[in-house]
Amino acid sequence: MGLLERALPAAPRRALNLFQWACGMTVLGLITWFGGKLAWQGCQWDSLSPRLGLPQWWYIVWLPRVLGYSVG
Repeated sequence: MGLLERALPAAPRRALNLFQWACGMTVLGLITWFGGKLAWQGCQWDSLSPRLGLPQWWYIVWLPRVLGYSVG
């Protein structure tokens, strides 16, 4: 993508950057949507973790946040 960006003039390059941004936001939105659905279903079904017996939606909610903070 970088080679294509450098080869394009300014106006098409902005359009390509906007397209890349829109694709990234779409993927992040889908991940958020389906992750929320998964957490909600786990909460509704009262599914428990095998070892600790905690609700599995707890892991779905806090684990991505902890990993995000540790990486970021």
